[in-house]
Amino acid sequence: MAQPHVFEGTPEELTQHISSLPKRRRYKVTIVPEGEDEHEFSDEGIAAADAALEKTIVSLGYPTGTDNEGIDADLARAYGAPRAPVNGKKP
Repeated sequence: MAQPHVFEGTPEELTQHISSLPKRRRYKVTIVPEGEDEHEFSDEGIAAADAALEKTIVSLGYPTGTDNEGIDADLARAYGAPRAPVNGKKP
């Protein structure tokens, strides 16, 4: 995939630049007014997005991550087996 090219200039300069491109290809153009970076977010917008994300988080009631020691302890309780040493350390 080709790397995107950023062109900065006036509408007239953009028109001239576009007219110089090869006609056999198709192009995708995004226009962002100067000073309005599409990747900058306000503190309020970030806080609102965080709040919306928090509403979607649920607890399954059991470990699902990579807490190996916690998982080992759960398995030992479930199957009545003593835990094996982890990294040479006794449980």
